[in-house]
Amino acid sequence: HIPCGEPPLPILGHALTLMKGNVFRTFMDWSRKHGDLVRFHAFGTVYILCNNTTDAKRVLGTNMNSYKKDPSTYSVFSCLLGNGLITSEGERWHAIRRKLAPVFKLEILSDVGSAAAMVTRLLFQELDKA
Repeated sequence: HIPCGEPPLPILGHALTLMKGNVFRTFMDWSRKHGDLVRFHAFGTVYILCNNTTDAKRVLGTNMNSYKKDPSTYSVFSCLLGNGLITSEGERWHAIRRKLAPVFKLEILSDVGSAAAMVTRLLFQELDKA
């Protein structure tokens, strides 16, 4: 059982909560209150917030075939993400991943998480100003 961040509203789920404040801060609050895996809802879709490296590695690497990407979620970002590694699945994902394998060295990736977190924090700070 994965705990829910708070009771969801009918149809909207947690969408209003996510839209009214800093999403990153909301996710961090939910993780502190409910643990590293938190379930939330938005417009009839269930999402799982994963806030630890062990589970993230399981989903993104070792057990990725058990988890399908939601095309509607990625379609919002298609102008930025295109049709590459992040949005692809199955054989297309494997083909792209093989081509990019030399880039995915541990030395190169060791700072990606902290860099992504820093950029995300800066983005949310700018969004909070808007």
